[in-house]
Amino acid sequence: MSKITQKSTIGHLCNNCWTHEVEHILEARYFKPKGATGVLSFDVAKAFDNLCQYPDKKYAGQEWLDGFLRRNEDNSLRTPELTSAARAQRFNKPQVTKFFRIYEEFLKIHNLGPQRIFNINETGLTYSPETTKNSAHQRQKTSRLSLMLRGSNVTVVCCTNAIGSFIPPCMIFPRKNMKNELVDEAPTGTLGLD
Repeated sequence: MSKITQKSTIGHLCNNCWTHEVEHILEARYFKPKGATGVLSFDVAKAFDNLCQYPDKKYAGQEWLDGFLRRNEDNSLRTPELTSAARAQRFNKPQVTKFFRIYEEFLKIHNLGPQRIFNINETGLTYSPETTKNSAHQRQKTSRLSLMLRGSNVTVVCCTNAIGSFIPPCMIFPRKNMKNELVDEAPTGTLGLD
């Protein structure tokens, strides 16, 4: 038994034009929410005199969106990273050009080469490992000792420069008394702090 599906909102000829338009929107970093994409696709279909099964809704629908994403594997639904409007307005071509001009002048004045410019980064790692499932009787409780309370993190700080030289990492533990055994398996020269 074959599945009956509704007629495509946008035909194959129009789909190529629509795909090009979506890519143009994405390159301009003007992302469309899922619902707005359906409305915009309906408007494109109407402009090309493409008939739709449900013209009163003025929306292409979830089935069209799923088909569009299947046909165009480069596009996908993604959760956007939140950025404030003020930050987005400040990040423009004149501001970026100004930043790099000032940065290059600073490097020339202080005679700083790539070997003297370091990038430092820090990250938090979970201290206690995740629990794994144990085999036991159905009515039996299982437990396991943990190293620390949940939510405790070890902060790791790494620092490197443009030519590949690096300073050994630093690990900051949430403890009162630091023990050197905590950095035994770490890279050579790792500094452990409490």
